[in-house]
Amino acid sequence: MLDTILIADGDAAQLHITKQAISEKLKYKTLAASTSEEAINLGLSPDANPSLMLLDMRMPQINALHIISIIKNHKPDFPIIIMTEYGNNSYAVEAIKAGANDFVTKPVAIERLGLSIASALRISNLCKVIERLERQLADGKVNHALPSRLRTANSIYSSQNGLLMEPSPLQSDGRIKKLRALEEDAIRFALNVCGGSMSKAARSLGIGRSTLYRKIDELERHNNNGSSYISRENHTTRPMMAASDMEHS
Repeated sequence: MLDTILIADGDAAQLHITKQAISEKLKYKTLAASTSEEAINLGLSPDANPSLMLLDMRMPQINALHIISIIKNHKPDFPIIIMTEYGNNSYAVEAIKAGANDFVTKPVAIERLGLSIASALRISNLCKVIERLERQLADGKVNHALPSRLRTANSIYSSQNGLLMEPSPLQSDGRIKKLRALEEDAIRFALNVCGGSMSKAARSLGIGRSTLYRKIDELERHNNNGSSYISRENHTTRPMMAASDMEHS
């Protein structure tokens, strides 16, 4: 089933252009909201049930930060991507801190938007998988061989302190992580959750195993730090993998 993208923009012309581009070029189903109230209602509607919201920062009536707060209060894991004007990155950072997953700058390049949407949806789907596993674990329906470190549906593992840490789209200095860093977090998370199984991790990420191998090779070459995500002899992760806060340039 195709994911549905809710596009909220007070500019009718821009709303039409974005909706058409997402439908025709990215091949997602779309919903449109031209007012803040409509965006909130559709975002929370169980009937509409959108997979992600693309939210313009200059929505009428209700401030976009307030819209994010309302949505996240009811649906904490619902992905929201902000559309902001060029040069208004400081406001976009405030939106990220409020709970948005990413931001794109107008005029939006459809390729950049597609990558952002795909990344946010993959992370959202991972969260749903973990929530389901946690419920099954609570009901005693999960094999205890599964990682017992799972505590939250929105986490990655850090060997630095032996705890599950909440992932963030921001670096330690407050700057937004690059897409490569977000993808690395998702891959590391999937491998840990799936107990090192490349096949299961690839399925959870919605990609083929060969694609996952390629992405891991690319990330390892980029990091060039001698560490390895996997041992190709047994297809398992190393016992502990540090969650990197380093800048990915």
